[in-house]
Amino acid sequence: MNSIFFDLETTDKNPIGQILNYCFILVDQDFEIIDELSGLVQISRLQLPSPGAILANRVDVLEHQKLALDNERAAMAKIYQFISRGIESTGGSYK
Repeated sequence: MNSIFFDLETTDKNPIGQILNYCFILVDQDFEIIDELSGLVQISRLQLPSPGAILANRVDVLEHQKLALDNERAAMAKIYQFISRGIESTGGSYK
């Protein structure tokens, strides 16, 4: 059975925080990597990152904004597609 492991770094410790970066790894039953997805998300102009989160994540905000290729919508589409492919690879289905 395949599994997906993931890690998110966010702008706040509360659920309302925005995702700064993400990493998803699909592994088989022997924990061999089948597929992976990672990326940086541009910080929204409407989001004020928590100073504690920025320090804990060791994010250089200016550098992050230069390197981040996706806005939230594009990143969520990529994550959705990755998870969908992972579910399909196991023969599973969902609604």
